[in-house]
Amino acid sequence: MANPQERLKSIIQEINEPHINELLSEILVTYDQKLWHQLTGQLQQLVDEPAFNEGKFLLAIYEQFISNFQEKIKDLSLIQMIVKISKQVDDVKERITFLQKSENVKERDQASYVFLICKMGILYLEVEDYDKCKQIFDEAEDILEQLSGIDPTVHASYHYFSAQYQKIKGTAGEFYNSMLLYLAYTQIDQVPEAERQETAFNLCVSALIGDEVFNFGELLSHPIINSLDNTDQQWIAEILHAFNQGDLKTYNELKVTYKEQLSSQQSLVRNSDLMEEKIDLLSLMELVFTKEAHDRVIPFEEIAESAQCSIEKVEILLMRALSLNLINGLIDEVDNSVTITWVQPRVLTKDQIVTIKDRITSWAERVSDLSNLIRDETPELFEKEFA
Repeated sequence: MANPQERLKSIIQEINEPHINELLSEILVTYDQKLWHQLTGQLQQLVDEPAFNEGKFLLAIYEQFISNFQEKIKDLSLIQMIVKISKQVDDVKERITFLQKSENVKERDQASYVFLICKMGILYLEVEDYDKCKQIFDEAEDILEQLSGIDPTVHASYHYFSAQYQKIKGTAGEFYNSMLLYLAYTQIDQVPEAERQETAFNLCVSALIGDEVFNFGELLSHPIINSLDNTDQQWIAEILHAFNQGDLKTYNELKVTYKEQLSSQQSLVRNSDLMEEKIDLLSLMELVFTKEAHDRVIPFEEIAESAQCSIEKVEILLMRALSLNLINGLIDEVDNSVTITWVQPRVLTKDQIVTIKDRITSWAERVSDLSNLIRDETPELFEKEFA
């Protein structure tokens, strides 16, 4: 029976790619020297080669070469390579079976096991085995709660699987949160270019229809949103910007401009009433945000103008905002006003940060004016202080 080196040499002879053959030859030298760390890096480079997007060479290299010494490779690096190699198994169920052979990694490294089963979970979604998906989701969540100092790719794998699972379940808010967490653990250049626009679009939709999602700043400040620029899906980002600013006037204009696009998205059509309520609430939050801390007794008339609703509906709007914990405050039904004591924090856009900067500058000027006034009116206090 041929040894691993001989098997790899036979594979090299079948590959007509000079730079890959050169890398494989270097791998043979490193293998002979038993430099396992360097060998791992070379194998990762090999697995990432675009030339292997077609064919079964990686599968052959794994089965005839890597599998003979895989216990020498760091568990997470090995599992990541096996997951990439598994893509050369065409049938999804056979791919799952291939990956199941590595489940014994759980005995050595639970973080690597979570990475593996979450990748398998994506495949179970493809074959619509949702019971297995639920089992994987619960198991991965339980394990991660007990671990610390985990490689970011493990978290990314879990949150990506969670997002796809929540998407199938139809829970828009959970999909939004999970996908943002996935992006938090993933560099934008690591997100396949073909997926960026679809991911950004789905995030925008879920942000608009997620019944508890009122914070869009993190998405709007993430570079993935730029993948919608100058495309036929840019309209969804424009609508999300209007929501983030609580800008009812712009939203109503965009509804007319993009009537056809909006009507083509059944999830938006089904949740149109929810979207109307959300932008009313966001207009209230934005109104409060623009107020100075000492100027948060707001008449109903001002809220009605901002939310473009009748005075009679303002109290309902305020009660809804209070119930969702978007604001805290006291409603004065006699004076038809509300005193706002707190508004839910949000990730700010650049324009909103400028507003905060201007407010701090204004506050600093008032403090300075007050300090100068006190010095002018009571100079004896300061004379004593420095005497």
